Amino acid sequence: RTIYLCAVDSVEKELEKEKETEDQKKMCSWGYKFEQFMTDGADPTQGNDENKEYCVVLRTRLSSHSLVYGAEVDGADPSRYNPPHAHLTPFVELKTAKEIHTDRERHILHKFKFQKWWCQSFLVGIPRVVCGFRDEAGVVQSLQTFAVSTMPNQCQDYWSTDVMINFLDQFLSWVKAQVVEDDPNLVYQLTRPPGSPDVQCQCLGSNSSAVAFLPHWYVSEIFNSVE
Repeated sequence: RTIYLCAVDSVEKELEKEKETEDQKKMCSWGYKFEQFMTDGADPTQGNDENKEYCVVLRTRLSSHSLVYGAEVDGADPSRYNPPHAHLTPFVELKTAKEIHTDRERHILHKFKFQKWWCQSFLVGIPRVVCGFRDEAGVVQSLQTFAVSTMPNQCQDYWSTDVMINFLDQFLSWVKAQVVEDDPNLVYQLTRPPGSPDVQCQCLGSNSSAVAFLPHWYVSEIFNSVE
């Protein structure tokens, strides 16, 4: 039995996006421009093409779970990149962050940003994060490379990799227990109310078609051929 998972924005998240200020939109644009400049030398004064991305598909195991998932990859170290690649060690994750001037800013970097960066890179197998530290105007003033393997030790006062991996293992086991009907036309909605640690599951039944995310051609090709 295969369970497909797809993240969707909540109503609250959609409202947040609608209320984004021009400064917030500009900061997102800075990140895209940094990636483009680092990978192909894009002119910083020109507009961004935010629809281009390079993705990989990976297969791995976590405890009793067999996982297949896709991930966007930002770039590769040209001195190590030698396709076809059997692993992702030549690849790097590109990030931007505000320049660090105070202990509080370093605390925020380690507690929040490093946690996200570690999760994103560890699950894919990317060993390095290259961060461009920018000023208030969005101009990158310095570059620093962080080894993904050392992030947990740097941040052990803030978060634990064991806790996160165990949560993922338990969450996937819980999802398997909730999805009782093996039907490609059914959608189960998983939600976590704001401020609550609990995840809720609801089978949408006849309403599934309105939120189905698997393309019709895929369902027909995969499941009809199995039958």
